[in-house]
Amino acid sequence: MLRLHCDLNINLEGIDAIATLLKRINVLEQELIATKNKLRVFEHD
Repeated sequence: MLRLHCDLNINLEGIDAIATLLKRINVLEQELIATKNKLRVFEHD
């Protein structure tokens, strides 16, 4: 995050928004993995 601020000149509000979105992406990725695992039960005939 420090690199975003220093190298890309992103302000603190922008860094906070990025951090929030990255956390949300991680949650959604975990939900997708869980959903795929549940669907595997129905893939076998």
